[in-house]
Amino acid sequence: MPSLEGTTLNNEQKDMLNIISNAADTVLSIVNDVLNVAKLEAKKIILINRTFDLLNSLESTIIIFGKKAAAKNIELIVNCEIDMLPRYVKSDPERLNQVLTHLLSNSVKFTNEGEIVLTISMQTREVIEENNEENLSYVQMVKKEKLLIQLCDTGIGINPEYLKHVWESFSQGDMSMTKNQDGAGLGLSICKNLVEFNGGEIKVESQLGKGSKFSFTWNVEILAMASLSTETQFNKQTSYVLPHTIRKKRILIIHSAENLRNSILNYLKSVEKVDTFDTFEKGIKSVKTFKELYDQFTYDIVFIGLYENNKEETINFILELKKLLIDSKNLAIVFIVFPSNERIILASELMEKFLGTFVVYTPITLNKLINQFIYMQI
Repeated sequence: MPSLEGTTLNNEQKDMLNIISNAADTVLSIVNDVLNVAKLEAKKIILINRTFDLLNSLESTIIIFGKKAAAKNIELIVNCEIDMLPRYVKSDPERLNQVLTHLLSNSVKFTNEGEIVLTISMQTREVIEENNEENLSYVQMVKKEKLLIQLCDTGIGINPEYLKHVWESFSQGDMSMTKNQDGAGLGLSICKNLVEFNGGEIKVESQLGKGSKFSFTWNVEILAMASLSTETQFNKQTSYVLPHTIRKKRILIIHSAENLRNSILNYLKSVEKVDTFDTFEKGIKSVKTFKELYDQFTYDIVFIGLYENNKEETINFILELKKLLIDSKNLAIVFIVFPSNERIILASELMEKFLGTFVVYTPITLNKLINQFIYMQI
């Protein structure tokens, strides 16, 4: 197939090649799912535990499905309880991403408008483990963590009478609603088996026509600094911490979507001052109030949700901000942009119009945010 793609083909041949390639990928996916179900049911799956950076491991999966959601004009929002998350954990990252992949795939597949919110947090627990070393048996209390992942969408939902069957192999729920979708109905069965094999629990809540909420826990072990000291590939920082220069900044977020505002706010919990508003009017009011009280400008960085229908309002807001500044060179403006062609073009247009403006595309992850700050040289 790759050898054909490198040759000169007319449009009709390219279309046929794409159809064949997509069909092959679908068949391969189904075969892999069948093999996974067979191994799980025979209890022949082995979890390979290793140390990994939690958010880095999940990010590639999030980015892949962020692009797929964007192709359907759906916003994927990542909401991390950043102050609760350890940076390094020990578990099986491949199997964890396999569960997340199946759940995100379903959410994107069955959501035609609205948003998908992925929430990542932790639940702490203590367990008693028995160890045998040099013929000496002893019991110790070990701190384990349950990773909690929740996925809420505004999709077609599931008929209540099918909810109890969603975990069964080859189940596709209400076939009248899913008959136009590909897949063999194995994804959720694989998820349930993997999660339970890891010692976690998976649940679903859904209403027909109003979306679904899937959540699961995944057992991971927290590693102390001493455990990481011998593994030179890991950063010595065991928690997710923003650069010191960022934590001293004053940040304003203006976006109409509450879930997206809260998502960014969670990343910036350690920042000295962060305010979020849903309208430009509230943002300007905050700036003016602060200036009247302290005779200085309030913010160093302003995030703005940019849409086709708020272009003029955005321009007027930026102009008003600059009037309130003594030195506008010290203000950085970051446009939060859904990665559609129209909004990418709009962001480029405004970045040419105003100096000191930047762009970050959704879905927003911690790495994206930190890389943006580094790029801005803040």
